[in-house]
Amino acid sequence: MTISEILSRLDGVRKNGHGYSARCPAHDDRKPSLSVSEGDDGRVLLKCFAGCDVDAICSAMGVNVRDLFARPMGFAEAAYAQSEREYQQKKAIGIRKLEARHSRPYRLYSVAELDALPEPEWLIDGALPTVGIVGLLGAKGTLKTFVTLYLVLCIALGRTVHGKKAKRNSILYVYAEGPHGAKMRLNAACRFIEYQDAEKIDRTSLPIAFLPRRIAVNDPAEMALLIDEIERRENQPKVIVIDTLNANLDGDEDGKGMNAFMAGCYEMRDKFSACVIVVHHTPLSDDTRGRGHSAFDGALDTRLMVNRDADRVTLECTHQRNGADGWRWDFETVPIAGSLALKEVSPNSGMLNGNRRLVLQEAHEGSPRTYTALLHATGLKTATLKRALNWLKANEYLRVKNRQYHVTDAGTQALGLTRPSEGSDEH
Repeated sequence: MTISEILSRLDGVRKNGHGYSARCPAHDDRKPSLSVSEGDDGRVLLKCFAGCDVDAICSAMGVNVRDLFARPMGFAEAAYAQSEREYQQKKAIGIRKLEARHSRPYRLYSVAELDALPEPEWLIDGALPTVGIVGLLGAKGTLKTFVTLYLVLCIALGRTVHGKKAKRNSILYVYAEGPHGAKMRLNAACRFIEYQDAEKIDRTSLPIAFLPRRIAVNDPAEMALLIDEIERRENQPKVIVIDTLNANLDGDEDGKGMNAFMAGCYEMRDKFSACVIVVHHTPLSDDTRGRGHSAFDGALDTRLMVNRDADRVTLECTHQRNGADGWRWDFETVPIAGSLALKEVSPNSGMLNGNRRLVLQEAHEGSPRTYTALLHATGLKTATLKRALNWLKANEYLRVKNRQYHVTDAGTQALGLTRPSEGSDEH
């Protein structure tokens, strides 16, 4: 049987890339979960993403599995089939060219037209673009998901973030770890914002939809199902979060897998004119970029790095394609409702703990110490040590003289120690 004959026996058929999607006849399929395509040898290929096997699908259609295999063709039939395929390909190209004349996907701009373009728009002023790909990156345990949930909650509420106005929009959050973690963390964030603002949040009206399971973003068939589900909603999302990249990728993070993943992100961005935020891990050897193939890092319009030092969480913008980078936002963790919430704080506030205390202790034990000596003594990464040193200098626990770090009286007292009195033979 031909693919056309198979498709005629199915409901909900729609074109999907190089094949088709349809409702599977072997189960109560309310949304297309059956992929139908044609192999190079003419076979009809069937795959049900709900798990139905080929025998059950064929039985429900009233055909045999052998009917999926094209019968051997003679020379004349094969030549005709080849010419028919070539004709259909040329016809499809002609249709695309005709459509392109109206949509002008490759429109050329003069310098004057470039100058007349409007300025980039922002979901959060100067921080998150209205349309683009954003990477929110950090090592394991840096509270990337907590930061992301806080940002999207502020967008959902139209609330300011560190003095920057967020534009209220609808959000889709792909949360691969399941519904319970999302519920607990969102509840904690809402509770703390209610406490800060002294105003009740109507959670039933929040424009956030969760997909509490993984989806292979690099699989075109799965992406077609997700896009179809999104299009059924009255308010389509302008922010789409994929948390995390690794959990929503079939295969590894190198080569074709990453390229296909980014193609899925581009499709969502372009289809819904959305900001796609991808939560991703940094490699063990480098905390300045995303793990895996460089196709990911090269595609980012905005790169946000999350770092954690005890109760202090820092969000730094290290790349912004259409705006200023180099800015940072600081937060402190607050235990609430069985989870954690984030509190906005100034860069130099907070307690002396974590890496900050470690660096100050090492500086005190060998005072004065050079930067290189502290790097070896603490074992911290370069960026982590610099953050700790900047905080200690800003709080006047350390001062720099002749490229050496000296512990001040305030630093000594902060460690709970006392300086030797004058005349003492202690050093």
